[in-house]
Amino acid sequence: MKIVLIALLVTASIYSTNAGTTRTICEREEGDISCPSGYVINIQKAFYGRTDTAACPGGNVFTTSCSSSGSHAIITDACQGQQSCSLSASNSVFGDPCVRTYKYIQVKYECIGKALTTRTICEREEGDITCPSGYVINIQKAFYGRTDTAACPGGNVFTTSCSSSGSHAIITDACQGQQSCSLSASNSVFGDPCVGTYKYIQVKYECIALTTRTICEREEGDISCPSGYVINIQKAFYGRTDTAACPGGNVFTTSCSSSGSHAIITDACQGQQSCSLSASNSVFGDPCVRTYKYIQVKYECTRPGNPVPRVKVVCERSTGAINCGSGKRIGVLDAFYGRANKLVCAENNIQDTDCRATESFSGIRSACYGHQTCNLSASNQVYGDPCRGIHKYIKVTYVCYDP
Repeated sequence: MKIVLIALLVTASIYSTNAGTTRTICEREEGDISCPSGYVINIQKAFYGRTDTAACPGGNVFTTSCSSSGSHAIITDACQGQQSCSLSASNSVFGDPCVRTYKYIQVKYECIGKALTTRTICEREEGDITCPSGYVINIQKAFYGRTDTAACPGGNVFTTSCSSSGSHAIITDACQGQQSCSLSASNSVFGDPCVGTYKYIQVKYECIALTTRTICEREEGDISCPSGYVINIQKAFYGRTDTAACPGGNVFTTSCSSSGSHAIITDACQGQQSCSLSASNSVFGDPCVRTYKYIQVKYECTRPGNPVPRVKVVCERSTGAINCGSGKRIGVLDAFYGRANKLVCAENNIQDTDCRATESFSGIRSACYGHQTCNLSASNQVYGDPCRGIHKYIKVTYVCYDP
């Protein structure tokens, strides 16, 4: 998807720091973000609004505390994983978060050496995406529609601004974490987002080496990453898909997987430096009775940030702290006190896995947001007891940002 978001170099500013590059684009102007050949954009911070008086001088400034709520997502969607992108600092794109104040786009980003491969499949055709042995597909961007005139020439083009709303999810579901996958560029798969226009699938992806962790039924095991890295799960299930893993037990099928197991494992591990897993029917249910099963997780260790935030868990009757370090501040994305998963802070006889203290998000956010550090106490006295007799925990999903 191309989103027009580009300041004339006379009034736009760009400067580099050891922590990344900052690009500022003044309101009603356009500008580009670009990386050298072989590198792509990794956005660390982005907004449209105003947070100081120094940037884009010369206009009215009634506030230095305004930011368009959806601007980070819009800019990330336009630029993340691209070698270059164009941005337009306009209220028509972002809305107007502070009327009469002269605003700007500001993007802090780094160029990372993850050159992406682009695969285009024209309408009514089929094609494959393939990685070498030992590597799997990690999709950065994918759509079915049309965003330019260059791709798949030879057919009618009535628009270059169309994309099937569910196409990214469909393509990701088919290919993410696989060594190879097959795709069909067809309206019967994606719907027709622009009738009469010749469309195509376009996928930007990288091939990444994954670590595989297998935990046999009735056993427990850990997943961990080195200090400074967090878990990014590509594929996970509880069941059995081959005869080689966890030998020694009865195998009546090699085609069984607990339907909710990926979500349960992801909730327990994603964004954490380490997590513990229990390969048990009491956690996942029994998708194939009498067959000896296992957990299998394919994951990478990645630096926290976009797209993998950090996660902090504090078990009931314990305390914990979040510390973003000098010069950084905590941004809370999600937080609760209660229980949403049997694997987290595991204890026997956990029945309820759908309970959250109603005011816990606001309480945790108030304690942590905008601070360098915050202390948390997982206690009913602080948040109330949303599910009596159930061992609960605090879970905070957060990022560390530059103030």
